[in-house]
Amino acid sequence: MTKEKEIYDLYAGKIHRFFSNKAAAANDIDDLLHTTFLRFYEKSAQEEIRTPLRYLYRIAHNVLYEYWRKRRRDNLHQEIGELSLADLGAGITTLISNDEERQRVLDALRHLRLDFQIVIELRYWERLSYQEIAELLDQNPRTIGVWLRRGRHQLHKLLLEDAAGVSQDNAHRPSDEGEEDWPGTTQWDDTDDDGPSERDSDGALSKLMDEVRAIASKDDEDPSD
Repeated sequence: MTKEKEIYDLYAGKIHRFFSNKAAAANDIDDLLHTTFLRFYEKSAQEEIRTPLRYLYRIAHNVLYEYWRKRRRDNLHQEIGELSLADLGAGITTLISNDEERQRVLDALRHLRLDFQIVIELRYWERLSYQEIAELLDQNPRTIGVWLRRGRHQLHKLLLEDAAGVSQDNAHRPSDEGEEDWPGTTQWDDTDDDGPSERDSDGALSKLMDEVRAIASKDDEDPSD
């Protein structure tokens, strides 16, 4: 087995997942993946790369932003990272949960600004540290902490707005006794302590929502700090 194939077999799934809900069309994902690994191989031929996955994420991040800049040549006054995937016109997420409430969280992520969505996914889905995320995004750890905090606050706000809409839609429907819409006290089983698989994001979602849920008890906290 060549070194290139070994690297691909080890990390292609993670990089594919990074792109899977961020492209305009599903058939663009393989192109983004190919470009990322091609650049990695070119760089690794010139020098030793001690942390392949971290470097692959950095390349993937750059490839993604280049992709969206090319698609938005008519509107370059705003940085790509300040827009959400919904603003950019990305396809519907391929991250799927069999739980309706959790699916609402996945859908809401598409409405966060892209910088916030990426750091949330790297933190919760890939379980990277602040320092690791900062290094691959060329930011400092403090900035990553601010983005995570603001992203969680924004996600909380989006879910509240969505819950209000759902409650209004269901206003005239009979409901089960004790059942609550988000945000409620529903207890979710975190059955994926060893890390979420490519298709099962429930473990990551549980950890993310534990922190988002805590925001509701801190109404006096200012997310702009």
